[in-house]
Amino acid sequence: MKHTIVISLYNTEAFIFDAITSLAFQEKKPSQIIIVDDCSTDKSLFRLKEALLFFAPQFLLTDIQIIELKENRGSGNARNIGLERANGDLISFLDADDYYTYYCLAEVSAVMQRENIVVLILGVLLVPSENYLPKIKSFKTELDFVSNGLFLIPNALHTIFSSDLIIGNNVVIQRKHLKNFRFETHNAFGGKINFWFRVLENLDKNKHVGLLNKACVEIREIKGNDSFY
Repeated sequence: MKHTIVISLYNTEAFIFDAITSLAFQEKKPSQIIIVDDCSTDKSLFRLKEALLFFAPQFLLTDIQIIELKENRGSGNARNIGLERANGDLISFLDADDYYTYYCLAEVSAVMQRENIVVLILGVLLVPSENYLPKIKSFKTELDFVSNGLFLIPNALHTIFSSDLIIGNNVVIQRKHLKNFRFETHNAFGGKINFWFRVLENLDKNKHVGLLNKACVEIREIKGNDSFY
């Protein structure tokens, strides 16, 4: 399954190189990477282009698009612009200060195709505290075990309200099920929770929602990181 990753970039010059590095060394490369720079005022764009040039051999088969906005309108708007250009079978979002573990895209593609999962929530590791989320003990009775850390969530709209299940940049969806849903643009943090709630609320009841209970995404604990908002 082809995978598009949408990255919203704004003033993260210290971290964007690491984010691109995590994509360059995936076991399965993304088919498309769309980076939307939300009018950064630091050297984020320079560092981005430096990273893409450095890893050009790793991205020979990846369609990479950089969109440079002339006005800062927030991460929700940036993600929506990226979504308009996305053409992969799978879509996920990555903040420029976060990164994927090396096996993430390959395993995500395999389990979603094998189990016909249309929305997959991924486990995350917070850096530098090394705290892992989600803590499934409190809602494990609401999960159906499949294999090797993979669970189905039969009643996702109920389960997502568990305080131990956090949803943000740790979600992958089949593009055809996104329909016309877009992020809120009036929300300073991009309205990720609201976005995923609306997607799940309108998902056909017979479609599978899953949880891959492994550290697939590493999220930096820094001020301004909106991965869960």
